[in-house]
Amino acid sequence: MMPSLKLARDQRVCDLVMAMLFARLRVTLRPVEAQP
Repeated sequence: MMPSLKLARDQRVCDLVMAMLFARLRVTLRPVEAQP
């Protein structure tokens, strides 16, 4: 595998992980402030 492709894939995986963590954090915080 070419280093550039591996780097691009690692960057995409990093972005995906960060997006998942951010979404989970928002889902965790949202019900607390949206409590009736």
